[in-house]
Order: sequence, then structure tokens, then C-alpha cells
Amino acid sequence: MEDDSHAQYLSFIRKAFTEEKRTLAQELADWRAHPSYSSLFGYTSPGWPVAMGAVCAFLYQEEGTSSLARQAYELLSSYRAFASEASRLKPPEERPEYAQGVPPVEPLFQLNLFLPAYERIADTLSEEEKNEIATIVASSLRPLQRFPEWGTHNRAMLRAANLALAARAFPEHPEASWWAKLADELAEESWARWSIEDAANYHPHWLRALFTYAEARERPGLPSFAQIYLPLRAAAQLLTPLGTIPDFGDSSWMMPSHWDWIACLEWGARTFRDPTMKWAAQRIWETFSRTFSPSIEIASKLIAAYQWCDETVPAWEPSTPLDALDDLVSKKIVFRTSWDPQATYACLNYRDEGAYGRISRDYLRTTLAVSAEKMHHGHADEGSIVSLISKGTVLLHDGGYREAPPDGMYRADIYHNRLVWRHGILPQGKLLEALHTDGRYHPTITERLYWTHLGEAEISRVRIIDPEEDVHWERTLCFLPSHRADCFLVIDTFQVLRSGPWTFSTLWWTTDILAQGKDWYDTHIREIQGWRNSQTCTLLLACPGVEEDELWVDHGRRHFQEETVIGRVWRGHLHASETISLVTILWAKSKEHSPEGFIQNVSLSPTEPPRQGTGILLQREGETILFGTLHDLTHSWLERDIRPRYNAQRGDIHYGPLTSDAHFVLSRRTGSLLWAGFINGTHLAYEGRTLYAGAPHAMFQEDRTSQPGVPARFRWEGQITLP
Repeated sequence: MEDDSHAQYLSFIRKAFTEEKRTLAQELADWRAHPSYSSLFGYTSPGWPVAMGAVCAFLYQEEGTSSLARQAYELLSSYRAFASEASRLKPPEERPEYAQGVPPVEPLFQLNLFLPAYERIADTLSEEEKNEIATIVASSLRPLQRFPEWGTHNRAMLRAANLALAARAFPEHPEASWWAKLADELAEESWARWSIEDAANYHPHWLRALFTYAEARERPGLPSFAQIYLPLRAAAQLLTPLGTIPDFGDSSWMMPSHWDWIACLEWGARTFRDPTMKWAAQRIWETFSRTFSPSIEIASKLIAAYQWCDETVPAWEPSTPLDALDDLVSKKIVFRTSWDPQATYACLNYRDEGAYGRISRDYLRTTLAVSAEKMHHGHADEGSIVSLISKGTVLLHDGGYREAPPDGMYRADIYHNRLVWRHGILPQGKLLEALHTDGRYHPTITERLYWTHLGEAEISRVRIIDPEEDVHWERTLCFLPSHRADCFLVIDTFQVLRSGPWTFSTLWWTTDILAQGKDWYDTHIREIQGWRNSQTCTLLLACPGVEEDELWVDHGRRHFQEETVIGRVWRGHLHASETISLVTILWAKSKEHSPEGFIQNVSLSPTEPPRQGTGILLQREGETILFGTLHDLTHSWLERDIRPRYNAQRGDIHYGPLTSDAHFVLSRRTGSLLWAGFINGTHLAYEGRTLYAGAPHAMFQEDRTSQPGVPARFRWEGQITLP
């Protein structure tokens, strides 16, 4: 089908202009009715006039109608009056940045619309009118001299882009030299560097500002950087079946920055000739153009998408679900049945702060009140399932942005679908309240141990290390697609490095519990921040092997609404290096299916030796499925310092009929037909019958001698017929 993105964007922009061009008086009245100054952020100029000015200037460029250029000028020049009005608010003495006057235009998110709008109509203005606009721009940029916020993040690049635009628009201005110089200084930390932010809401601001800066400064080389290409590719990989980017980090549901994502992906599709970026831009457009009515704010964002769009680039979905989701920077894992809007999808975020951008992160820690954040704009969501969707129904979603800065609400670990821990044995009762901390972020170290498949099952395992509390937590996810109900096994294994009393709890957030039993809950999310959810599916949450007082339900405010949290808690005394495992099974099932049909067919399988592994038995659609996961991944290593160190006799774990030293094992039996496989092991047997045994191989040792040993196989799978 022929791409008509230009026509669609232009039609949306024109419709917004037609419907809202008469609302200026009301918009300004609304602005004046609310405080224009706050002690947290200072003076904020009204955004509507600059957005309308940007649209008028754009339409003038497209149509050549002189009245549009004149209207754009009147809107842009009106900001001198807004500044005069703001000066009567008498900002307090703690705002020395206003010593030379209140900035007429907000210098981060408004100037990037204001300056291109001026450039589009500059040929229609007199020298006096140009000087008037130049004065507004210069007055708006002066506060940046006092706070030239730098680092590999969106606010630094927004400053750089706006300074670069000003230097291009007014090259003869007396202050143009420092605009250009400071723009280059602020862009340095982002040029060919990875962003330190972990928030879907802010990634496109950073990218779009980078693109704008490079254009304004005519600086070549940007497309050659992996730090630009891979985040754009990752956006396509992360896209949910709803046509949205999962709202991890400081983000909100159906966040407005999706319009910026469209522009960034159009830039990427044009620059890299990448069809997956074009496809992602179109999917987001399809969702958001249906969901939101045309507005001037949205239209002003679409101008960049129109400008960067190239309709000669074809659009098609990614060929693999793995590309660009790396384990060093993005640190996301996505499970999906397909790229279809009705597909089942899950996204796990295991990103920590990272071992790069140290100086930028430390600068922010010592400059801004951001102690609740993972530097920067990130949450304590390591290991959290930030999104789970099936058949158009949202089954799990993320915590949301803060409500009243500078608090850290919704950023803390308790607001995410993850495991949390506290030293000491917390009391029964209102456990959510007991789990509350001071809200400060405590850094962790995260690793992806593996992300692979066995047959049709997809398995990942990530490790989260809390060096302050001496806790190691590993979350294993096994995704098992099914025509009846797609299933996720979640195995949370935790180990402490110091003896003492501990409390661990899984957390799963929803709004409605439709039904429940001794060890299960059937749940549904009614709405998210006013967005009405589909009722096609429910999430059946089961905790096999649960004992009395281990399950708890509480209520709290999350993502700007009242929600319900379901938890499974473990309390007790642990010795150093002791390991415990909690199992949760998540079924994405149709609403009409009874929970009992799933619950009665799942149980824990005994393991030998005990507590060295976790076995799960699932009866489904005429077959018996057995899962086994090893707790301590060094369990099979010989104590002697020889290579290889693997030893099946030392490491074998019995999961009912299945025996292996592997990290993860899976068997599926239908009658006499057995399929089985493992990840990272040397041995696999079923009912005493060897299915795989690694053969010895001579290896040289540290002392230059040679000694035979059995190397591990990363993945093996096979099928046999049992007697």
C-alpha cells in the first residue's frame, strides 16, 4: 500500500488549526486563571500561542498565504507582553536567574517551536520586527548562562538545540557567539555517547534535540553513531501490540511524547533507510491519531514528522524480536507471539544505572533533587514486568510518573511488578505500608544471564545485585504460548550474603480482583489514567505451593489512580548464601474461561536435593510439561581449580522424573512421546534414561598440563519414544 504519511500529517495539522484558531482568548484566560509562577519551576509562559504560531508559520510555508505569516508573527511577538505580565508576579529573591528579567519564552520545550516558526516567516518581517523577535529570544536564553545543565540527557540537549537554532536564526546578534559556543559545549556529552536516561517519555526528547542541533550547526556524522541507530531500532522492538512504547521510567500511559517518537522514527527511517522504523512510526500514528482529537499542541509536534518523513522508505515489521535490545545499555527483554495487534506481549526491564556516564550522573545527583530516581528519570524497576498485553487487553502496566515533584512517588520498588526485600521480619497486616522506605533510589547491578528458547518456549534469566543489602535476586521467565491461554512462569530466586532476618515479597499490581481461591487470583485492569481497557482478557495469577499467610492483598495509589496490589511474601531467618525461590504463574486467558481449569493442572514438583532447584509440573492440552530451574548456577562446579569445572555427579538435580545439572530444563510428554531440552548443562536424563551426556575432552590447565573434562552445552533439545 502506498505510503501517504505526508498527507495524513498535513491533514491532521490543518484540522487542528481550523478547530482551534479561535480559542486564543480562552487559552490565555485559562493560563491567567492558574498560577503562572511556582516555587519549584519558576515562571512558565503559556504554551498555546507558541504552538499556534508554529502551526501558522508552517502552513504559511506550505501554502504561501501572507495572513498566516502575519498571524504567526503576532503570536510570537506577544511573548514580550507575557513576560511583562509575569514580572508583576514578583518572583522571590531565591530566583537570581531573573535578575535581568523574566524569560519571555520557556527556554527548553517552547523555543524549539518558536525559533523554527520565526525562520519560516522571517522573509515577511521588517528589520524592526526581526529585532523584536531577536530580543525575545535573547531574553529567553540568558538564564541558561546561569544554569547550563549538561550531561547525556534530554534537558541538556534541548538547551543545546535551542541555542544552536538561535545562533542560526540570528547569526549577527551580539550574543550569537556564546549561543553557538554553549550549544557545542552542552552537546558534547551526547555526541556519540549513550543516553543515561531510562524513561520512554524522555528518550524522544533527547533524540529529537540531537537531530535538531546537528541540523542547526550543520554538523555531520550523526548517522554513523550506534548510539543513535540502536535506540531507534529498539523503539520498534519495544512497540506493544497497542502501537505504544511501554511506559517505563518517568512516563505516563498514552504519553504525549509518542508524537515525538513519530518524528524521531521518521528521521531514522529516512536517514537509515530502515523499514522497521517506518513501520513503528506508522503503528504509533495509527493508534494516536485514532485516540486523540487534533489539537494545536499535537499539530506543532507533527511538523517535525512531516519535515523528516520520506515516503520512498517501505514499511515492514522487524524480522526478529531480539534485534537492538542489548544487554549493556537498553537492557530490555520482550516476549511476543507475533507483531499482530492481537498478539500476546510482555516487556521486562532490567536496566540499572550502568557503568558509563558517571560524570553526568554525579553532576545530576549533586545539582538536582533527584534522589528518588535511577539516574536519570529511571525507576527502581529492575526485574519488573513493565507491560503485559494480550488480545488488546492490558494485563500489567508500569507505575507512572510522579504527581507532585520533587517527591519520588511511583518510582520506588514497591510500585512495580517485581520482587522487593527488606532486612528484618515485617509484621502481618498492611504490608504495603510496612514495605515503604524513604523513597530514595538504591543502586543495583543487573545482568542478563540468558535469553533463549527451548522448542516453542522462550526463556530469560536476569540477575539483580543489591550491594548495599547483600542480596542477589534472579528472575527467570519462561513464556509458553498456547492457543487457549498464553502462559508465563515467573521463578524468583533470592540469596542473601549475610545471615539474618529477612522479608521478601513479589508484587503484582491491578485494579480489580474478579475471583480468587486459596492460591490464585483472577484479575483485570479496569482503566489506566482514564483510558478504558479492553475486557477481552483477564490475568490469572497463581502461586503454587503457597502456604497460609503467604498471600496478601492491599490497596494504594499508583499511576494517578487507586489500585490493588497482590503479593506473595516470605519471612524468616536466612543463613549467608542460602537460597529461596518463589513461583508465580501468569495466564493471559479469555474472560469467559474458568480459572479452575488452569489452576487444578499446576503444581510444584519435588526436587532432590531440596532447595537446590525448583520444579513445576503443568498438565495442559493432553500433555505433561515439567520445568526445572537451578538456584545456584555454580552448583555443579568442582572445588578444584581445573578446567572444565562442570561435574554432573556433583550438580545433578532431580525434578521428579527429570534429572540434570543444567541451569534450566524442560520436558513435554504426550503418551509415549517425550521431548526434552536444557540450557547450559552437561547431562540430562528422564526416569533414569540418559538423553544427553557430554563427552570428555582434553583441556590444558593453568600449569600447562592436560586433563580431560566435560564442557557444558549451551542449549540442547531432543525427542524420543519411551517404552
